[in-house]
Amino acid sequence: SMNRPIEAILKPADNGKGFFINGTRGEGAVYVSQVMYGKSRWKIEYNPNHISARDLRGLEMLKRKLKNIRLTRIDIAFDIYNADRSVLDYLFMNNNRLTREIYSSSGKKQTIYHGSKKSSYLIRSYEKTEEQHKKGITAPEGWFRIEFQLRNEMIPIYEDVILTSLNGMRLPKISSIKEPFTRSTVNSLLTGVISFSELSKTSRAKYRKIIRDTENADYLPSEMQKCFNQSKSSINEELLTVSNNSNNSINSRYLTNKEGKKLPIPDK
Repeated sequence: SMNRPIEAILKPADNGKGFFINGTRGEGAVYVSQVMYGKSRWKIEYNPNHISARDLRGLEMLKRKLKNIRLTRIDIAFDIYNADRSVLDYLFMNNNRLTREIYSSSGKKQTIYHGSKKSSYLIRSYEKTEEQHKKGITAPEGWFRIEFQLRNEMIPIYEDVILTSLNGMRLPKISSIKEPFTRSTVNSLLTGVISFSELSKTSRAKYRKIIRDTENADYLPSEMQKCFNQSKSSINEELLTVSNNSNNSINSRYLTNKEGKKLPIPDK
């Protein structure tokens, strides 16, 4: 009931530090927690793809109790099915970001981070099948996910940021590099034998350009761009509902509805 006090729908989490709206756990949960060092500041985390109608009503009820709502992070994910592990080998050549690789105990590549976890923009690639199996959940084989995580000042320009990354997405074809030393160096960079950070600024730029210019007839980047362009209107509408009454509303020049018309930003 919308007339219930907000305390009635917030159920304590097992960690004793936060609450779940209506006690819902899992992917559909709306988690509410107090921000560290801010007694009057709260953080709300949820996945709009899995939230139930009941919990959505609870979320709207909670939002009406809050002031100065700020959108601080969005995650936009691409799920790739029936794929092999080469999905984890893609590079994003338009982003000069630290790449970090996480391996399993058996030496299998598990997760790739392009960028720092604390940065305003991070790309994360991982095998979703394995993640689900670890949780005891049945999942199809060959399921991989590439996530784009944006914070704060990157949120209003998320479309440009993601499309720029997809335009520079490469799965290098080393055999197309004719000069042996260059081919060996590129291979060492791609396999982690040497790091881009070990090179001079000039050499980093040189080898990034070589990798970017390697033959790449792969379909995945173009398919991801197509999927993203088809989904932008629904993403924008979702962001508009969240950023309503927010002090960092989404920049209107990036927002369009399903008919391609620009959407107005709600009044603050």
